[in-house]
Amino acid sequence: MKKSFKTCFAISINLLILVACEKDDIIQNNAIVIYSDINNKHVFNLDSTKIESGPREIKTFELDVNQDNINDIRITTDWNIHPGGGYCKSVISCINKSISLCVQETQDTTFINTRIDTVYSGNEVYINYYKTYSCRRISPQDSIKSIEQKFIMKQFYEGDTIKMSDEWQSNNFHIFRPSISSLPYMFENIGNTYKIQNNKTIYDCHNLPFNTPLYLGFKYSDDNNNCLGWLHLDVINSVNIILFEYGYFQI
Repeated sequence: MKKSFKTCFAISINLLILVACEKDDIIQNNAIVIYSDINNKHVFNLDSTKIESGPREIKTFELDVNQDNINDIRITTDWNIHPGGGYCKSVISCINKSISLCVQETQDTTFINTRIDTVYSGNEVYINYYKTYSCRRISPQDSIKSIEQKFIMKQFYEGDTIKMSDEWQSNNFHIFRPSISSLPYMFENIGNTYKIQNNKTIYDCHNLPFNTPLYLGFKYSDDNNNCLGWLHLDVINSVNIILFEYGYFQI
């Protein structure tokens, strides 16, 4: 009887240690370690949900992270076509004031690239002035328009740690922000010479990478709860996003 009691007690202690270790592997000192195990009760399978827009389509997906029937996060893809052009973009939004996304501060520099192209057509001369505002240098001669501090979404990978002490913002963030080109316009005409202005703005520096599965961190905080989680996704292109699973842990 004593031997049986000792054996049962030892097994119970070992089970407690195993459970504690399983929790400690993920939740550590007001932080979580990203570990995509759909067999864990705190990890929820999204079955590779696809959010994909076709031409002239807007698609949305909303996620209720704590399953309280109040949606917290919205992902939108938008393929817009209009006379003179169009754009493709995707955005992730915090739609509940209790939810926020993990961000990091970065220095955002806007460069100005200019060039002139002359085209001759019969007796007419077309001088095209190109001005491009960009978040990256196009040529070494580019001048700097401005330098600002801004917050962008922080990208995580399996094994990384998300902390309560990280930076958080409840806002809208571009997953993919398109470049914008304005319609060319003639600003001067002298005789047979026409001067035409072409402007473009490039925003691609802070877009999430294509075909690279990654994680975004989120925090849910209200009067009763402090929770951390992650969303595992892959951005296939500007209007095609796959969601794999998300984790949600009480801190």
